[in-house]
Amino acid sequence: IIPGLGRVPKNENRKLLYWLETTDDNGRPELFFGPVKSRRAGTESPTSAYIRDLESRISRLESGRLIYVAATRARKTLHLFGHAGKKKGGEILPDGNSLLAQLWPALGSHWAELSDADLESETVGEERGSYIAPPTQFRIPTGWISPNPPENAAGAHHAESEFNQAIKFEWAGETARAVGTVVHRFLQHLVETGGMKPESLAALELPARTLLLREGVLEKELHQALDRVRSALKNALEDDRGRWVLSSRHDDSRCEVPITAIIDGQLRHMIIDRTFIDEEGTRWIIDYKTGTHEGGDIGGFLDEEQDRYGAQMEGYAKAFSKIENREIRTALYYPLIKGGWRELDFGE
Repeated sequence: IIPGLGRVPKNENRKLLYWLETTDDNGRPELFFGPVKSRRAGTESPTSAYIRDLESRISRLESGRLIYVAATRARKTLHLFGHAGKKKGGEILPDGNSLLAQLWPALGSHWAELSDADLESETVGEERGSYIAPPTQFRIPTGWISPNPPENAAGAHHAESEFNQAIKFEWAGETARAVGTVVHRFLQHLVETGGMKPESLAALELPARTLLLREGVLEKELHQALDRVRSALKNALEDDRGRWVLSSRHDDSRCEVPITAIIDGQLRHMIIDRTFIDEEGTRWIIDYKTGTHEGGDIGGFLDEEQDRYGAQMEGYAKAFSKIENREIRTALYYPLIKGGWRELDFGE
């Protein structure tokens, strides 16, 4: 359910100084500055006007991306709520700065079908539903008391935070962390878009560079970070196991799944990188790892990784076992390592 699509975002105040980070034709960074218009100036600085217009277009594109992401998360049904008004010529249109305006080419026909009587009424038929009367306010009854949290859940947030912190950051520098974040995002993209061929990965170069810079990777480390992202995606698409993991044809195929459960008396909030049900009805829970290993003893390295992440993966399995009755298997997948796959067995 996506409400309020007809609303207009708040106008941004004028800035004292406008600046724009960009690159020249050779990829070297450049910085443009534009001052705010003075009281005595008749017109705004052309540089400031250009930067402000560009920021407005970037904001519009980002809004389009957000509404796309929100709409495509729907599994079965999608409900869009918004409002539009009649213009002077009688045409029904939303505000040009609203999210509804970006969806209008697809949704405008629903408003066009409404008669004047429909627009003036309090409600509209559900199958044509484009207008809904203001909602009734519901209040919590007087004397309502929040139920007690589950037993032994007190302090769980602190315990979980320490657990994740010990795993995720004890080994990784900021660049490694950024590479992991970007690789996770692209692997999710490959699942949700049905994948691509290794030779098509060049199309992801610019987005990868942008995302790495946004994650704080320094220019001097950018080339190496891009190489790692490129290698991880290429390896995953060229590997039979990787293509199987990233296939969107599995049942209940999902990525970045949030799940909360009480595990061993502790309230755990978890994000599962990849999960699906295979053709035999087995639930797979897979965690992507972007660590690397130099040397030949891949088995020994994976043994150490299993020790490190075993409790985490067991927690994922226990969480899913509380909501479905089927065989559950878990694995760690390392796209930067040839043969980087380790299935974990927790016994009975």
